[in-house]
Amino acid sequence: MIIRYYKKNYLDDHEITKYNIVVLGGLVKEESILTSSSSTNYEEKTIQDVTNVDPQDITKIIFYDGRGGLNKPLTIEDKQDIKTFMDYLDGYVVEKTKNPEPFTGWIHEAVFYINNKEVVDITFSDPILINKNYYTILKSTLDNKKIDTFLKLIAPTYVTE
Repeated sequence: MIIRYYKKNYLDDHEITKYNIVVLGGLVKEESILTSSSSTNYEEKTIQDVTNVDPQDITKIIFYDGRGGLNKPLTIEDKQDIKTFMDYLDGYVVEKTKNPEPFTGWIHEAVFYINNKEVVDITFSDPILINKNYYTILKSTLDNKKIDTFLKLIAPTYVTE
């Protein structure tokens, strides 16, 4: 495929990263040579920006434990408990990962619902997985220990390691 160098923006904007650019004739500006998909930065966003879901609309969260069946899925439907956890998520600032490395192992996954309809699925890993898309964590005050502590407060029989 032959493309003009200014079409490269289309490729970057659509996350097409495997391509070669051949310039035929004329001069090429130095900045167009230096700019590549590997240096393209995505916009920093909050989890609410990424999911486009208002935290106040969440009616249920189901937590899954990825430590080999250490805990059964834990369902939270109490409005105050949901608000508390959603406030924890406010501390995240993420950026879409350009070339995600598959992660192995995870401890917490949370599936969020509005009136029994699944709207968000987050696997708390690094990079974080939100609705099947990877995001680099730029800022967060939430870690596995804090999630474990929160879940233990909700369900005292919840096992932590």
